[in-house]
Amino acid sequence: MAFTQNSKEFASRGDIEIHAPSVVPILLCIDAEPDAHDPPRNDKSFWYGVEKCFSALESWRNRLSETTAGSPNFNWFVRADPQIAEGYGDSAWGLSHYEAAWRSLMARGDEVGLHVHAQRWVDAVGGWCAEHRDHGWISHCVHMGFAAYERVLLKRCAMFRFGNRFMNTSLARMLTEVGTRYDLTLEPGYRGRSDVENLHSGYCPNYARVPREPYRADVNDVFCPDPCRVAGAWHIPLTTGILEPAGPCSQLPYHRPVAPESNAYRTFNLGLAPNRFRRGVDNILQELEHPYLAVVFRANAILNPNVDANLETLRTHPLARKFWFTTPGRALQLLGYERSDRDSEARHNAQARPR
Repeated sequence: MAFTQNSKEFASRGDIEIHAPSVVPILLCIDAEPDAHDPPRNDKSFWYGVEKCFSALESWRNRLSETTAGSPNFNWFVRADPQIAEGYGDSAWGLSHYEAAWRSLMARGDEVGLHVHAQRWVDAVGGWCAEHRDHGWISHCVHMGFAAYERVLLKRCAMFRFGNRFMNTSLARMLTEVGTRYDLTLEPGYRGRSDVENLHSGYCPNYARVPREPYRADVNDVFCPDPCRVAGAWHIPLTTGILEPAGPCSQLPYHRPVAPESNAYRTFNLGLAPNRFRRGVDNILQELEHPYLAVVFRANAILNPNVDANLETLRTHPLARKFWFTTPGRALQLLGYERSDRDSEARHNAQARPR
């Protein structure tokens, strides 16, 4: 199915007209991790939210297949980092304990990737600190995660999300070095801050300059696209938008956020209030030249009724037959960024060969 930019089809809703190309990829991203954001140091609880997601999303897969394009596939980001190692004795616990489920999902066409946090235990305060200032620690966390993934699933990890919204240029270079093909960390328009509720070392950057469309980054600035670059990870930003009725439409190069310092951009999380989520979806369909949705939620939010309501919005949307719940590689094909997954895989393998 090819992307058609000048589609003439419209669907009316109230006082607006919604347009879309021949297909709109939807990347449903599930952070598969412990139910508690910062669990006690020796907590070895099962990941009940993840377990509930397995059955709940299987039901949704069947329902979505009735009204949307293609065969629905989802994207799972499994925690594997020092915080998991501290609690469970092995950073790969979430991968190995649910290994049969991950293999079954991959056989169905889902993508299973990594979700890594830089949490570090601080004895002096008896709590976890999000350590974003220490490059060596971040490197340790990333390499631990990729090693755990390959040890359990016997393949290179292609898809990644860093925790707590953190990304910088050195981390982006690291992801390319370890073979990441698709990064879904960035949240355009997010205003940088230091966490005031939890221990935090180093600021989350300001994402005012981050594009709202997929791109390969300049090697010296992860927030700047390099249209000439043909290697390295694709950054596929999560979908963000102004959820108020009168939000300005982005018309800048790469559809960057418009004045995010004065316009509050929200990430499309499935836990959003349904009326705001629906408004955001319709805005994106009008606003972006190549519209797609990258929507995220933590697995333990599956019992939030807003999750079901927002999935139902997508299932019953007037343009639902154009929506394709899919994986990053296929989404980039549908949007015209990659010629085929085979081409992408060949380039990925060539880049990974030792020189």
